[in-house]
Amino acid sequence: MESEKSIRILVAGDFAPNGPVQDAYLFGKHKFFDQGILEVLLEKDLSLFNLEVPLTDANSPIKKVGPNLKARPEIVELIKQAGFDVACLANNHIWDYDEKGLRDTLDVCHQNGIATVGAGLSLQDATKAFYRNVKGMTVAIVNFSENEFSNASPVHGGANPMDIIDNLRQIQNARMTADIVLVIVHGGHEYYQYPSPRIVKQYRFYVENGADAVVAHHSHCIGPYEMYKEKPIVYSLGNFFFPANTAPQSWHEGFLAQLTFRSPKPPVLRIIPYQQCHNNENIVRSLTSDELIDLERKITALCSVLNDPAKLDRKWNIFVDSEYLSCLGQLSMIGRWRRALLRRQPWLIKLLNKHKLRVMQNHISCEAHRDLSKAVLKKYLDI
Repeated sequence: MESEKSIRILVAGDFAPNGPVQDAYLFGKHKFFDQGILEVLLEKDLSLFNLEVPLTDANSPIKKVGPNLKARPEIVELIKQAGFDVACLANNHIWDYDEKGLRDTLDVCHQNGIATVGAGLSLQDATKAFYRNVKGMTVAIVNFSENEFSNASPVHGGANPMDIIDNLRQIQNARMTADIVLVIVHGGHEYYQYPSPRIVKQYRFYVENGADAVVAHHSHCIGPYEMYKEKPIVYSLGNFFFPANTAPQSWHEGFLAQLTFRSPKPPVLRIIPYQQCHNNENIVRSLTSDELIDLERKITALCSVLNDPAKLDRKWNIFVDSEYLSCLGQLSMIGRWRRALLRRQPWLIKLLNKHKLRVMQNHISCEAHRDLSKAVLKKYLDI
């Protein structure tokens, strides 16, 4: 009788060793992973993480909304120290330094034995799944990200874009040849610990159409997880290694997703919490027993809300309310200082032009209008 096959896959969230932390590493003055975390990282058959920064010395950032991030190519040694096998590149920063930034990243990863998925120098390359034979079973990784400034297009490379039809085909094509199909998504709302109703529906749809597990990151905080049709869905891992001097506590909380696939049994998900880059200590460390109890309670509470659609809708509405004035100000195209005034004097909302906002609502909501608006804006901004 053939013995049961078992494969352990470890998934980590956002990895961005940028800024002054690079000097501490390059000059050998710092330890970045404690022994407990290192043991977990190295006890796997396959491990992957989200490389949130291009590894490059390029100095020509693209024009975008939000920061342009990068790290020195030598930081690849830190990735090797953590034992990662695959760098997931589909995220909103991988094209921050244009083609050279991505090309340098691909080169340095491949030269150091680290496979990549989720980005390429052409749209065709960006959409390719990653395949590897592990213990006689074929593992496929499909990696894509929500549409911001780093995604590939028909005219340039970048990250694999989120597109419900294209991504579905990628999953189904992988399903035809792979024993295990793992979907890694970079998306969600920053600093919001729950998935939106749309995200829940979408990630479950991936499972319904061939994904054996779905794991997400990007929100910079942990989120809930669930077993849907006996397949794990993790809505946010939180940051794995992302130094920040002024950030909320949730920025420093994260967990690894340890997925054990045992053919023909359903996969098993184990959550391994940790703390990262807290109190200016640039280290990923295991939790004390009290910290572990506290964080596990938080995760349990998050999962409880996820399992109650009414509670999840209430959380979403509270989040919308919290972002209401800021988002409305941005949509109204008013300047930064006027938006700050609007937050202090909410009655000024009466002065916004509702007709113009209805026009914008139509351009955003209607699929045909959205297609045209995207094309027109791209044509104008690329000039």
